[in-house]
Amino acid sequence: MLSEYHQRYVKMSDAEAISKVQVKETGLRQIFASVGYQVPTAPELRVMVLGCADIRFVDQHRRIFSSILGKPVQLTTADVVVEHLAGAAGVIQHDATLPLPDVPYDVIYGDVLIRFVEPSKQLSVLKNSYDALGAGGIAIHVFAQEDYDPPPGHQAVPGTYKVDVNSLQLELNKAGIPYLEVPLHFDVYKPGSTTERMLINELAMVFRK
Repeated sequence: MLSEYHQRYVKMSDAEAISKVQVKETGLRQIFASVGYQVPTAPELRVMVLGCADIRFVDQHRRIFSSILGKPVQLTTADVVVEHLAGAAGVIQHDATLPLPDVPYDVIYGDVLIRFVEPSKQLSVLKNSYDALGAGGIAIHVFAQEDYDPPPGHQAVPGTYKVDVNSLQLELNKAGIPYLEVPLHFDVYKPGSTTERMLINELAMVFRK
């Protein structure tokens, strides 16, 4: 049986899903442009997405990365539960707090994944992402503002945790793992609208080999 969280996505309209995809793509384009990523010379790139809330996002992730990087991608989608992704290609069941399988990858992407991980294990997800990169690879983890700087009265999604970015930075520095921070500020159309826009404030933590 699907969790309450995944059931909400099943009920999500296509307009809402498209809006979320636009946020993902706009943020990723900003990140790749900001860090000056050099696309590997391989004819096909290996991309792993960590966590995926909706089956509609799987093909969209493949399209986004292929479009940004200008090459076909071999996409693997890993999630701790996969019932909600049944039938999608390239899906595996895996807990990102454990070393990633079938390495190395050219790109690893987690979009607001860390909020679902207990604080004591959040660093392991970042470290595993870094360790799983091939030469020249890049790992991207996006944090929503409400995860690390929630506004007064914010009600967290059940089953999620606050992300202490400062603590993670300290632990990454101790471990000798280099990273970049990329603030993301942009607006997109509200779901189903062609006139109203909404502001997105997020933070990306980027790891490169």
